[in-house]
Amino acid sequence: MNSELKALQTAAKIRKNGHIVQLVRSMPDPTPPAVNPADPDTLPWRQAPVLERGPANEAATDVAVLTLKYEDKDIDGDAIRADDWKMMMEAVSPAPQTGERIESAKGSYRIVNAVPFEPAGIPIYYDVQARK
Repeated sequence: MNSELKALQTAAKIRKNGHIVQLVRSMPDPTPPAVNPADPDTLPWRQAPVLERGPANEAATDVAVLTLKYEDKDIDGDAIRADDWKMMMEAVSPAPQTGERIESAKGSYRIVNAVPFEPAGIPIYYDVQARK
């Protein structure tokens, strides 16, 4: 099975069993990228959708996550704290980065760590550590 198909199947399972949150990213330049008709990747329908813009040029995108708590044996009080959440996030582009926010019905969380699961070089999902 190819990795892209596996990523789509995994995203469908995360959406079915998880919930939708907003991944909030800082956008350095509020101007849209230039459209070059000779380059199909610059056409508007090929770019990731931005659902809303917030303060300080932030953009929020809906993503699906499965939310889990860390097991007691994994909590060391430093790298992983008792109030941290472990999230299995569908593969998104660009990849989630440390410092970005996740907004959910339970509150706002900062991404502490995001590690792709990419056995063939294509992300299937991201293991995200989030902190309130």
